[in-house]
Amino acid sequence: MPKEIETKFKITDPKALKESLKKIGAAFISKNLEQDTYYLSPKSNLALEVIRLRNINGKGIFTLKKAQPFKGSYVYKIRNELEVDVSDPQKFNQMLLALGFKPIFVKEKVRHTYRFGGANICIDELPYLGFYLEIEGTKSKIRIIAKKLNLDIKKAIAVTYLEIFKQYNKRRHKINKNKLIFMPAHKKRY
Repeated sequence: MPKEIETKFKITDPKALKESLKKIGAAFISKNLEQDTYYLSPKSNLALEVIRLRNINGKGIFTLKKAQPFKGSYVYKIRNELEVDVSDPQKFNQMLLALGFKPIFVKEKVRHTYRFGGANICIDELPYLGFYLEIEGTKSKIRIIAKKLNLDIKKAIAVTYLEIFKQYNKRRHKINKNKLIFMPAHKKRY
């Protein structure tokens, strides 16, 4: 199973970050509103695996991620990952439901995707949570890109958006705990 290595940084100025990406020569790939539905299968253990269906403009990506044993790094999130393209995410969702998969969480984000030095770089805007930079590549590529962007790798975080949202909800207690979605007016911009 292929391995995914990534890290995140909380960012406060996405416009300045986009300028920095331009200065280092990162190639802009796309800007999309992505909706992810996470599922629990009869055999799932959420601490060890992620089952996700991502919908991007009517096209889908079905993903299975399995956690690797913790090796003492709070900087990098490392998981085994399998992905497959899905031409009709709505029908695929119906199939998952028929097979006993239970949707447990829906998350939306606006993602600006860039490529640089063989790594994926994404600026993500999430409802309530704000902006994050996500870098996916080898550990060395992640460190090089962070340095080029003047980011302290020691301030990187290796948690999921679901975990960040859970922490947010613990402090606020006001938001639907199963949905992290934009208001309809915000979605019309994309």
